[in-house]
Amino acid sequence: MSAGAAKRTAPKRGAKVRVASAARIAVDDCARCVLGSEPFVTYGYTRASCRRLVRRDGRTRFLVARVGGRVVGIAVYDPHFLNGAYLRLIAVDPTYRGRGVGAALMRALETAAGRAVYLCVTDFNRRAQAFYRRRGYQRVGILTDHAKPGVDEWLLRRLRTISNHHGTRLAGIH
Repeated sequence: MSAGAAKRTAPKRGAKVRVASAARIAVDDCARCVLGSEPFVTYGYTRASCRRLVRRDGRTRFLVARVGGRVVGIAVYDPHFLNGAYLRLIAVDPTYRGRGVGAALMRALETAAGRAVYLCVTDFNRRAQAFYRRRGYQRVGILTDHAKPGVDEWLLRRLRTISNHHGTRLAGIH
C-alpha cells in the first residue's frame, strides 16, 4: 500500500469507539484485524482460520468495535469459563492501534464477564503483556509449547473487584 493510501485510511484522533455485542463477525473484518499481526503470523493464521474463528458454535460470543460504522476491532470469547469468561482472541485493525480500541473491547468484555476474565498471551508478545498488566491482569499459569513448539502461552486472569456491605473491597466472590 502506498503512503498516500495509508494516509487516506488513517483514523482521526479522538474518534468515538463504540463496542457492542454482535451475532456474527464478517470474515473480511476478522481478516483485516488479525492477518499480518502477532501472534497470528507466528501461529500461521489465514483467511480460513478467520472463517473458522467467526463461526457460531452456540458458546462463542462476539464483540465488535466500530468507529463511524467501520469495524476496527473484534473480540471472541467464551462466557462460561471457571466462573468467568475466557477471551479467545482480541484484534484491532492496524491503522487504529493505540487509539483505545483494545481498551474499549476489554471494558465491554470485563463488564459482560462477571467474576473473572481469563486469557492467554504469547511469551514473546511484550506489547500485549504490557496492555494486560495495565488492565490489572496477573499471570496464573504457563502453558508450555501450548499452540506451537517453542512458544509458551501465559494464562492471565483478572478478578472483578467488588465491595461487601462493610465497604471492604474483595476480588471475586468469596
